[in-house]
Amino acid sequence: MTDWLPILQKFSGILNQEPSHLVPCVSFSEKKPQKNNLICPLTNISYLSVEGVDAEKFLQGQLTCDLREISTNTIKLSGHCNPKGRLHGVFYTIQNNINHYFLAMPSVQLEHIQASLKKYAIFSKIKIKPVALYSFGIIAEQSSLEQIDSTLTNIKIFDKYDQEKTHTSFIKLPCHDENLFRFFIILNPNQATTEHEQVADFWHNLTLLGFNAIGTCDWHKFNILSLLPSIYPETTEKCLPHTLNLPQLGAVSFKKGCYTGQEIVARMEYLGNLKKTITYQEFQSSTPPPPLGESITDKSDHLLLDYVPLNTSEKSNTYLGLFITDI
Repeated sequence: MTDWLPILQKFSGILNQEPSHLVPCVSFSEKKPQKNNLICPLTNISYLSVEGVDAEKFLQGQLTCDLREISTNTIKLSGHCNPKGRLHGVFYTIQNNINHYFLAMPSVQLEHIQASLKKYAIFSKIKIKPVALYSFGIIAEQSSLEQIDSTLTNIKIFDKYDQEKTHTSFIKLPCHDENLFRFFIILNPNQATTEHEQVADFWHNLTLLGFNAIGTCDWHKFNILSLLPSIYPETTEKCLPHTLNLPQLGAVSFKKGCYTGQEIVARMEYLGNLKKTITYQEFQSSTPPPPLGESITDKSDHLLLDYVPLNTSEKSNTYLGLFITDI
């Protein structure tokens, strides 16, 4: 696993275990007024490495995206389904080189995705294993991004480029606020100096540009507001790609040919009648929310897919939730 502790200690970051689907979460003991230029260490994101001569062929037969559209200059959001078209997980697929890919996903889902992919990899010349990479989320106005790199606000969604010191990928994410830009950043430190120093330097340089640190829940709130879904252990194999709007997010190809679950996904696209979708809303509870994948009310058509706490007190807690609901 990625060792964040030495880095977080330099920036007053604290790891904690709530909410459980976003562990390990980070919060900050030094609260600063939130501005529009924000940085979040994504301690709750982990990576699988898929490497070998059959890596592209294998992933092409497992993921919903088209691996031929991925190169060292492009990154794709992807889904991995069971034979019934239900999602094991949603993650980013990154090509490191011609025979090597990284899959970025919630840490709590890493073990399940690894086991699921390995079931299909028996006859493929590949190795699937966890790898330690570092991720950040940044939110910024255009003027601030231009101080980092003038091309960032103009790149296509899921684009990347290299820096001289550290191999750095910038993935442009949807944002509900058209005046702000959001990026998912992947750092793959080289061996010239210690990885902790390189990651801390990247973070420190952004603080010099006026970026304030925010916690996991603050960052994840933007994912929910942007209807960017995740799959967790409680919701594994319960959702179709269409229910989570994955085709609209560019995560599903209908031209690539066969992959696990492809027949069901294609049938939904061309013959199906989509009855459910995702939406977000605030809700209150005097107790912690129900388990993910269950309803917060008596209505079975309003299932909780994801959430973050907004305000908490002894009497009432307010949450922002992402729900699966009837259309």
